[in-house]
Amino acid sequence: MLFNGHRLFGALGDVTPVFDIAPLEELSLHGHFALRRPVRHARLRSLLVEVEDVGVTGGPLDQETVSNLLLSDLPSLAECALDLNDDHPEFLYAIPEAFLSGSPFPALRRLRINTLTLEAGAQIEAWKAKRSIS
Repeated sequence: MLFNGHRLFGALGDVTPVFDIAPLEELSLHGHFALRRPVRHARLRSLLVEVEDVGVTGGPLDQETVSNLLLSDLPSLAECALDLNDDHPEFLYAIPEAFLSGSPFPALRRLRINTLTLEAGAQIEAWKAKRSIS
């Protein structure tokens, strides 16, 4: 739906069960949500997350949700974009060390994450360069 030319974003709640039961290859989440644990999904190829202050969003995602997403087992994930609401510069995310030191998302070719701490931004750029990920 559009509101003054913008999509409406909503509060989605805990999306952990979606990964357990849905045979998805593409998933787009628009609005605030929670992921209560790392998940496994063998078929997911594309993930888009957009969290904005348009509509009823519930605010920025918590660090636990972002960490759980990055620590998930998504072996087919080729494209991932996490647009985590850069309207809140005071709320910046870190990248879990286990993500940086392991080999998560082996099929990944494109990764974009905004709203990172300066350190996390540098870490993710180095991680991407090492793996030839755009």
